[in-house]
Amino acid sequence: MLTRSAGTCEVGSSSFAGRMVEPAAGSSSLLDGASIKSAAGPPPQPSHNTRHRALRRSTFKSLFPRTASSIKPKGDLRARAAQASRARARVVRSPTGNPPANPLQRQVMMMVYTQITAYPPEAWCAIIGRLIKRDPSQVNIWFGNQRQREARARDQNDAFVKPPYYNCGLRRIRMRPFALEHFPESCWSDELLEEIVMFDHFRQRLMMLNDLRMQKNT
Repeated sequence: MLTRSAGTCEVGSSSFAGRMVEPAAGSSSLLDGASIKSAAGPPPQPSHNTRHRALRRSTFKSLFPRTASSIKPKGDLRARAAQASRARARVVRSPTGNPPANPLQRQVMMMVYTQITAYPPEAWCAIIGRLIKRDPSQVNIWFGNQRQREARARDQNDAFVKPPYYNCGLRRIRMRPFALEHFPESCWSDELLEEIVMFDHFRQRLMMLNDLRMQKNT
């Protein structure tokens, strides 16, 4: 039970003096810095990792002092960083860039360009690229470059009319008249194009192998 009396606080059988004791004149106060330090004990020592980092930092500064010539302005550093990033991008893109197509790949893509369509959709570029082992974006770029070559070679006086769109399955594609003579527009699909390109790729490969055998025999 907790009871209060004048200047005394009793809890059970224990009693605590509630009066404040005034410090004697000339004695050190508890708020004195020396008393706080002595009461808290010796200051904590830095850990092993902290000492190790400080030693490494001082060693590095002694070996590589920072002079005025080594301090570059921020603009120069940014320009060098941008130049280094462009160089790294060129190195990364060089193996997987846009290398020229080999003769077999050109023959297959030229067959599609001249006999089927000069404007293959993205899905057809993916099918052609998978069969001839070329990236679909590279196939699309080849068809675009071929259209530009044909436009430059065409006489300016010749009127050029793009082939009309046809409903080939779920897509509208500009088809060549030669392709529609053999298969109507309702028959053209991804599966039909895959079979035609696969057969032509196999035929072109056999012809090239036969030519190489004939050259070796002669």
